Amino acid sequence: MSRFPLKQLTSLSISYQTTFPANGLRAFSQKITTLTSLTCSNIYSRDLNPSDLFLIAECFPLLEQLDLSYSSGCKNYGSYVDGVEALSIALIKLRK
Repeated sequence: MSRFPLKQLTSLSISYQTTFPANGLRAFSQKITTLTSLTCSNIYSRDLNPSDLFLIAECFPLLEQLDLSYSSGCKNYGSYVDGVEALSIALIKLRK
């Protein structure tokens, strides 16, 4: 996907994946900087990791919509709260 020629992509869904594609999202964000909507629901292999939230905040600063539904959360609640706080601070345009 990081080689996709369309530079004005605004929405991406990575739902129903078996793993959270951290490396792919990082590479994708270097090529596509216009993303305003990201859906990451139903990631099956493991709980949503706080580092995934930090990665989203770092890679997609223009996000207006972020869907993390049907994630079982993180076993370390304190770390999860830190990740959510990072999202809320970094994503100033986030509205949904």
